[in-house]
Amino acid sequence: MLTLGDVMLFVVVASLASNHVVVRITDWALRPYIFWPLQLANLSAIVFLVGWGVPGLDGTIAVFNYVLALLFVMRSVQNNRQWGEARRQQRKASAQQSDEERARVLQALRSGEDKPPQ
Repeated sequence: MLTLGDVMLFVVVASLASNHVVVRITDWALRPYIFWPLQLANLSAIVFLVGWGVPGLDGTIAVFNYVLALLFVMRSVQNNRQWGEARRQQRKASAQQSDEERARVLQALRSGEDKPPQ
């Protein structure tokens, strides 16, 4: 029979596993409907593990709650780093596209300067 502590530990491990799977979705960091709930779940897990801990992990093995919380902190930091990098690349691509568009319009304007008005 599963105890509450077993179920909670399973939920924590499943949450870490889903974290591991979600970050492998293509462009997941550019999808706020994936990124923000994932970060909220990570933060909630950190607060739960530090504040209450998994039932049944008492005494000398209570430090395991902090180890699990640190895993969630590490995952959250990694997710934020990937999100920042994805956003930086998106801005860079957007700036490059804007520069190309600006150059094309400028070239069109310059080529129109040589023609007499009609």
